[in-house]
Amino acid sequence: MYRLFRCLACWAFCVGCVAPSCAEPPAEPTELPVESLGTRTDQPITKGWQVGLRINAAGGTCHNIVCTVPVPMEWREQAVKIVAQDVSPNIGQVSYRTLENGVRQMLVKIDRLNQGAQAHALVTFEVTTHTILPPKDTSLFKIPDRRQVPKDVQRFLKVGSHVEVKHPLIRKANAESIKDDAPAWEQVKAIYDHVRAQVKYLQGPLKGGVQALRDGHGDCESMTCLFLAMCRAHRVPARMVWVVDHAYPEFYLVDKKGQGYWFPCQVAGTEAFGAMPDARPILQKGEDFVVPEQKGRQHYVSEYLAGTPVRGAKQPTVEFIRQYVDLSASSAEPDPTTAP
Repeated sequence: MYRLFRCLACWAFCVGCVAPSCAEPPAEPTELPVESLGTRTDQPITKGWQVGLRINAAGGTCHNIVCTVPVPMEWREQAVKIVAQDVSPNIGQVSYRTLENGVRQMLVKIDRLNQGAQAHALVTFEVTTHTILPPKDTSLFKIPDRRQVPKDVQRFLKVGSHVEVKHPLIRKANAESIKDDAPAWEQVKAIYDHVRAQVKYLQGPLKGGVQALRDGHGDCESMTCLFLAMCRAHRVPARMVWVVDHAYPEFYLVDKKGQGYWFPCQVAGTEAFGAMPDARPILQKGEDFVVPEQKGRQHYVSEYLAGTPVRGAKQPTVEFIRQYVDLSASSAEPDPTTAP
């Protein structure tokens, strides 16, 4: 009987939440256009980021292999382009798709991989991410009412798998920290200050915002979950931002005309509220995603591999690639038919 196999590779982000020094000097600031009332993009940092996989059918022939790999995507503060790719001839198809406007995936399909054969698909992206400056006038913003929250933002007001919006401890934390008569910016800043004061950064497994509050410590992902829960409980949309080796939150406010803006903050590491001085490549925004090949919502979209080995064959081995690379060493021409 044929067997279906699945290989899920999880990647721990929080090796260290304090921003590391860059191996290369930051790029020179460029002239930027006058922007909206929200955050302002500042210094651009360009990095090479390579993702993909190597697969080996050492255990026997396998059919209908499908692999998905998250890749960086375009955001207001980030530009992405393919600068090189290395795809073996036995790869059937390489394409791209976007999930819930927060995750970009590379899809790799192999019709048949014979016993002992190897295949690989490696794509190098040039990722230019800007540091973020805070808005010039924070008094212009307010917490949106329901009519001012766009449909694609409404999901960032809901309970999540690790974002316990309705938990009594979250409501208690908000009551202790927020002054309802304060300006909206100061109300969110009070949530930010409460998280940093009550939860000490400590590297470890994800445990959710409430448990981090109970324990008094948590990693950057757990601290971000606590901030998201407190914001959402206070009717402020908030979402997770996943970057290389780190995670931080963004919150959403509107101006007097109802125009909405996302603002980042650093809950773990160097203090930064409404700004982001650490320009790491952005991998995903949001959490609890619907992924077509997987059951249930995925807190973070990791790599995925599925296929059908022939009878008696073993699952192929797979190595997922995710690493910084030197862009000067990227010489292969990108295939315009597979551009993201």
